[in-house]
Amino acid sequence: MPIDDKSRAVILLLGFGITSSPVIDPARLAVAFGPTLATELEAFVRQVLDDVDDVDLDWTGLSLEAAGERAADFAHARYPELSDQALRAISWKVTFDWR
Repeated sequence: MPIDDKSRAVILLLGFGITSSPVIDPARLAVAFGPTLATELEAFVRQVLDDVDDVDLDWTGLSLEAAGERAADFAHARYPELSDQALRAISWKVTFDWR
C-alpha cells in the first residue's frame, strides 16, 4: 500500500530511517513535494508534534518505550490517517526527546 503524503511528510521531516536521531529538516519536504505543498505538510506535521508534546504522560511506572507507544497511540487516535511507519517515527522522536 502506498504511503500517503501526510505520513510521508512525518517520516521525512523527522528523518526517520534516514538519520540516526530525529532531525527536523524542512528541506527534505521541499525536495519531495515542492515548496508549496512542503509548506502545508510541514505545518501539519508540526501541529501533530505539538499535539503529541501536549500529552500528559504519567511517568509513574512508565518506561521510555511505553511512553513512546502512548504518544503513538494518542497520535493515531487524533490522526487516524497516519500510517504505522509515521506513528513509529513519532514514537522514535518522543523517546529520543525524553532520553
